[in-house]
Amino acid sequence: MSKFNNTPRKGFLIYLVAFSCIGLFSFNSGKISDPEYDMGIKHGIIYYDEGRYAGWPANHGIWTWDNEILVGFIEASYADRPGFHTYDPRTSMVKYARSLDGGINWTIENAYERGQTGTGADHRFMGDKAEAPSELKQSLDFTNPDFILTFLRQNNNFGPSHIYYSNNRGHSWNGPYLLPDLGTPGFANRTDYFIDGDQQLGAFFTVAKSNKREGRVAYVRTEDGALNWEIISWVGPEHGGFDIMPSSLRLSPTEIITTIRVRTEDRLDLMSAHISEDDGKTWERLRDPVADTGRGGSPPALVQLQDGRLALGYI
Repeated sequence: MSKFNNTPRKGFLIYLVAFSCIGLFSFNSGKISDPEYDMGIKHGIIYYDEGRYAGWPANHGIWTWDNEILVGFIEASYADRPGFHTYDPRTSMVKYARSLDGGINWTIENAYERGQTGTGADHRFMGDKAEAPSELKQSLDFTNPDFILTFLRQNNNFGPSHIYYSNNRGHSWNGPYLLPDLGTPGFANRTDYFIDGDQQLGAFFTVAKSNKREGRVAYVRTEDGALNWEIISWVGPEHGGFDIMPSSLRLSPTEIITTIRVRTEDRLDLMSAHISEDDGKTWERLRDPVADTGRGGSPPALVQLQDGRLALGYI
């Protein structure tokens, strides 16, 4: 088995699965033609409503507990307007879709009604009813099996970003809580973390560059249940394009892999991959798993299968 760069050193094999999502929040992918890797992929629509816009689960998070799945997304009024996205940002709101049968059937939940009461880049519909973020006073217990955490950014560049957490699988949320900028120009986070202990958590933050534009990726840790955070390392140098929306996994007590959405200074969209073998202190860039993700680009969705293989989904 090998890493992306096909060197003989120990590593792993990644399978790439491309998803097509146009106009509505759905998964639509063909089966892999090789019978050895025929995974029986099925098509399904999680949410659809005439005249409404929905998408961007990568901006929120996805969690699983056996056959239960929770995934966040944005819903808004459709609007035929100039630009890349056909929606009215003033009407945007965070929603969650929940399945109790492994993704066959879904119910839709309103994040505001469940406790996500602060504004966000695409959580604006409540207007003056939005609540201001407060300081987190009590450390969080990450070992609760029903605990989940998510970040809500205020814009795509310098943020700020706020924290929400739930102790009951997202049926109710606590927050928003302030996330300190740690001396950076600001965070514009999506949700990408892994839990290492009762109060230890590692996360990948999207950080504004020195010009306050998106962005670059930092590996950040908390050792006291989210009361304090520390930047451990930067994953790659700042450049004229951006590195945003990481999707990461801990492979062992010392090995971490992250995949990142990249746009170069000359507007080539791709995905990069980086590995750390010293618990996030330093990073080695691997061969790019996707050298061209097309106009607009695509965030990665990296998961580890039960047999240890890694699968990277993208649009």
